Amino acid sequence: MCGRYRLSRRKQLVGEYFDCVSGEEDWSPRYNIAPTQPIPVIRQNPKEPVRELSLMK
Repeated sequence: MCGRYRLSRRKQLVGEYFDCVSGEEDWSPRYNIAPTQPIPVIRQNPKEPVRELSLMK
């Protein structure tokens, strides 16, 4: 089980907490995420004070 983790919050809660925008599809909480599955990542544009929520592998 090395490298696995969980995502226990919904997209709306994560977006509100980190004050970020998202154009990605919605996701559901998952409790066994493998390294090859897409997961939500919060990125910040270095030129603008805007956080972006997107799915990445």
